[in-house]
Amino acid sequence: MRGAAPKKTVRSPYYELSRCERQIMEAIYQLERPSAREIWERLAKHPHYSTVRATLSNLERKGYLSHDHRERRYFYRPLIPREKACLQALLHVAEVFFSGSVNGATSALRLAQVCEGTRGATEPRSRYGVRGSADQG
Repeated sequence: MRGAAPKKTVRSPYYELSRCERQIMEAIYQLERPSAREIWERLAKHPHYSTVRATLSNLERKGYLSHDHRERRYFYRPLIPREKACLQALLHVAEVFFSGSVNGATSALRLAQVCEGTRGATEPRSRYGVRGSADQG
């Protein structure tokens, strides 16, 4: 008798990125067509500017970004639409933290929304490496 088939995990290529690459992608989604300097300024722990530029080139090579060239500067945009990236991230969280239960993840989000009103005004809203991420759109 065979056991149950192994559960398929939802893997987003986004989560195969390094931490620095993910932080840069998050900044790009928040800022909408930023320059490399704007991305660098958004990162909570400023890596060397050349590291940001090299990482942006790598993300372009991997197919996550493209850029427009205007006034001697590059402006970056994600190639994965915001809605698709959001869905992939939420499914990943459900898989990792809620055994694949979307209902469990939804309940946790509702609870977090209720608890949001009980936090102090000075408590940081994000601890994920990008400044102001929870305050954006």
